Amino acid sequence: MKEKTVSEAIHFRRSVRIFDPEQSIKSMVVKKCIEQASLAPTSSNLQLWEFYHIQSKDLLKNVAKVCYNQPAAKTAQELVIPVVRVDLWPNRIQSNVDYIKNSNKILSKRLLKERKNRPIISKIESLEHMMEFVSKHIFERMHFYNMAKYKIDAEKKKIEEITNEIIEILNQ
Repeated sequence: MKEKTVSEAIHFRRSVRIFDPEQSIKSMVVKKCIEQASLAPTSSNLQLWEFYHIQSKDLLKNVAKVCYNQPAAKTAQELVIPVVRVDLWPNRIQSNVDYIKNSNKILSKRLLKERKNRPIISKIESLEHMMEFVSKHIFERMHFYNMAKYKIDAEKKKIEEITNEIIEILNQ
């Protein structure tokens, strides 16, 4: 079978609500899709996601219950559940910052060589000035990370509140 282009896949897409139990699914194709999804770029290369490939019949039944026994969940032979791990964010950010700080001189030397191709730094002439520029960029990025952390913390509280409300409703 010829693999579709992205445009073809978008135009071809459809929503399946009930899966045919006679139609088998190739687990290796699902695994390949998960692998390709995990290669998608993310802001600052944080990649805060995890993919859970559910194949166990018992787990599929439990997941279907949590999905309100929707036909698509009940009839699926396999499920992939993407999960965003906000709890990993602080460590990933710190790793990025540490990497940038520790590689300031190396990065500055490389940028100095490439400055003709980069308008924002094309006028920087010395390694010392380039290192100052990179340090300023690190400071600005830290500010961005800190602002994002406050937003993520606020969103996390909202998600926890909503989750608790859903649990409360389900327990009634």
